[in-house]
Amino acid sequence: MREWRAQPSASEVNLPEPPKLPDPSENAADEISSALVADVRALVNAAHHRAARAINAELVLLYWGIGNRIRRDILGEERAGYGEQIVSTLSRQLTSDYRAGFSRPNLFHMIRFVDVWPDQTQVEILAPQLGWSHFKELLYLENEIQR
Repeated sequence: MREWRAQPSASEVNLPEPPKLPDPSENAADEISSALVADVRALVNAAHHRAARAINAELVLLYWGIGNRIRRDILGEERAGYGEQIVSTLSRQLTSDYRAGFSRPNLFHMIRFVDVWPDQTQVEILAPQLGWSHFKELLYLENEIQR
């Protein structure tokens, strides 16, 4: 028959010491793996890059849409003198509302954009690869093959 014995008290048991937790006052950043930091930075940078490309593509489509609207509704009716005044007034109003991007010369770039690329589908295909500054450089190339 087994003899009943009382459990040993906590002071009688030799337990291993628990692992030492870092002191919060120590620099915890030193403990972070440099590979982890590099990976997280790469994720953030990639997201920033994708966001910038998406914004640029939307601006290109916006500028095409503005140029198309001006061309179709104002300048397309061959009211050149009147159209010039309208573009100047529109530029002043948009610049007042939205600040940069709607100068008179830029509005004429937008109109030229529609003249050079009248097919919106082509613009939608190219917009994710080319920013507005790229399109502006191509707008004034005379040779269509160079464009």
